[in-house]
Amino acid sequence: MCVCAKTGEPANCLLPVRVVYTPRRTWLLLLFGGFWAFLIGRGFTTEETIGLVPFSQAVLARLAGSGMPSPGHWLTGGHRGLPAGG
Repeated sequence: MCVCAKTGEPANCLLPVRVVYTPRRTWLLLLFGGFWAFLIGRGFTTEETIGLVPFSQAVLARLAGSGMPSPGHWLTGGHRGLPAGG
């Protein structure tokens, strides 16, 4: 049984969530290397991954009612999550 990542309730769907990490030290390149070095450094050090995160129906309803896109909105085109495995 999957547990919702936000509420701890039983989850009934898995949504893809995009996570991006860029080290803060790349800002030093702006000071010492200039704008182009900064952009190139950020491009080479940024890591991105997409993972399936379990969410409950209550969280999905809250996101749908708030007008904000769901965690998987840009990846799936809406609230089409995968059924959570039991």
